[in-house]
Amino acid sequence: MTTKQRLNRDQMTATIAKRLQPGWLVNLGVGMPTGVPPYVEPERDIMFSSENGVIGYGAVISGEEVDPDVVNAGVEYVAINPGAAIVHHADSFALIRRGLNQVSILGAYEVASDGTFANWRVSTGPFDQLGGIGGAMDLAARAQQIWVVMEHTQRDGSPRLL
Repeated sequence: MTTKQRLNRDQMTATIAKRLQPGWLVNLGVGMPTGVPPYVEPERDIMFSSENGVIGYGAVISGEEVDPDVVNAGVEYVAINPGAAIVHHADSFALIRRGLNQVSILGAYEVASDGTFANWRVSTGPFDQLGGIGGAMDLAARAQQIWVVMEHTQRDGSPRLL
């Protein structure tokens, strides 16, 4: 029996990037999904959006390039691509609720055999900024496709696919 080599996080996000189609509007959730933009060539004209109102952003950046007002869903500083827009949170959700995202790429804690998934949790500490539901319910209900990217096991080796 041949055992396949596990993909690391970079390999998973690079694989997802290859599957995106030119011209798509793609919403990226928190976690591994935010690692997709560096693997997408600009000429493919893929536009990334975030529920917080940043539409048309690129890779995570640091240093002098940072604009403290431009972050992705994971609150990471991101580059703005030509043609980008910063819109009100409500307008961003209007875009989502109209079903204009060809795909929403979400991270998850667990995925069940019927395709349901858990991708949010209640905050566990005073400095934990990633607690709560966020926009996942709207994205799951209205995106044309949902792709979940995650490691298949927890740190202790227990399965995330249930």
